[in-house]
Amino acid sequence: MNFYETALFTNLIYLVFVAGIWLAVLAVIQPGTGALELFVLVAFTVVGLSTLVLEFNAWALVILVIGAILFVVALRREKPGVWLALSALTFSVGSSLLFGIDDEGPAVHPLLAITVTVLTVGYFWLAIRSILISQRSAPSIDPTRVIGQVVEVRAPLDPVGSVYAGGELWTARADTLVDVGEMVEVISADGLILQVKPVRDV
Repeated sequence: MNFYETALFTNLIYLVFVAGIWLAVLAVIQPGTGALELFVLVAFTVVGLSTLVLEFNAWALVILVIGAILFVVALRREKPGVWLALSALTFSVGSSLLFGIDDEGPAVHPLLAITVTVLTVGYFWLAIRSILISQRSAPSIDPTRVIGQVVEVRAPLDPVGSVYAGGELWTARADTLVDVGEMVEVISADGLILQVKPVRDV
């Protein structure tokens, strides 16, 4: 390949590698059916095969490993934002330096590298950070917090219906028929089902 063909090929492989990193990070925090992992494997296999025809910069692997370490640190931090940003920047630098074209020019076009770096930092900060924070959020469903409250019936308890308690609709059970609009007291919880008793019987 001549210089221009090699430069184009290198930029394409660079994009494939970055896409692989994006998917790998997502697969780590949200493992699923294996589809993401398969795409990551394909992407990294293509990049690996490209080293047969492109000059390979082994030092870039050190930078990429540092990026991976920073990502692991982010996973262990309560506030992962800064660590994710550092990881994204490190991954971006490492991936842009992974291939070289001798002394004829930069491996990856600078404008492309800058654009992808900005997108990668945004992806880590907005998407990955949001997912991590969401996963770490304590569940708001706690039936014990409404025990003892007097609440309104929203669907007839016959014997199972629903009540409005603590700003949420809950499934509830009563020993007697209770119509919509009547008030009941939450006396216990069986899993996520509230056991209630009509106020008239209290």
